[in-house]
Amino acid sequence: MSNEKPILFSGEMVRAILEGRKAQTRRSVKCPAWFEGHLIYYKEGIGTACNISSRDGAQQISCPYGQVGDRLWVKETHLPKASGTIYRADFDSVEAAGIGAMYGGWKPSIFCKRIYSRITLEIASVRAERLQDISHRDALAEGVTYDVSKPDGSPLARYKTLWESINGKGSWAKNPWVWVIEFKRILP
Repeated sequence: MSNEKPILFSGEMVRAILEGRKAQTRRSVKCPAWFEGHLIYYKEGIGTACNISSRDGAQQISCPYGQVGDRLWVKETHLPKASGTIYRADFDSVEAAGIGAMYGGWKPSIFCKRIYSRITLEIASVRAERLQDISHRDALAEGVTYDVSKPDGSPLARYKTLWESINGKGSWAKNPWVWVIEFKRILP
């Protein structure tokens, strides 16, 4: 039996999932205090497990989002109504502002309950890597697009911008360990 856990996505990334452009997400590895200052490495686990370990292998961290076969339900900004739930990601910013004002405001994604989630993802693979090891192909699988009209329009440059918009200025340069979670959307 697979486990189910919630996962937050921004409106832009929800749209990318719905459009079939996003099949990966990267999330920072939350290292406990004993990892601070220690060299760590990733070693493929047995079966569907994925762990990172201290160099001596004495301590391990498993991916908190799950393992292969587990499911993630997407938490997104929404507005429950008697006629059905509506989602901010389905509207442009002007429409979304008007709808939010009309109905008393959007419910932030952090408060999205399972019954309001419209997207379920199944984990296809999990691995750990350094953030800046992302490939061109993986940046595209993160849902970013090319924009050849801009000097910073490559998928890698656009992913760096996306990462820093979520994790703060300078977070890319820190090159943290991240969980790389590949998924497929489960259609209702």
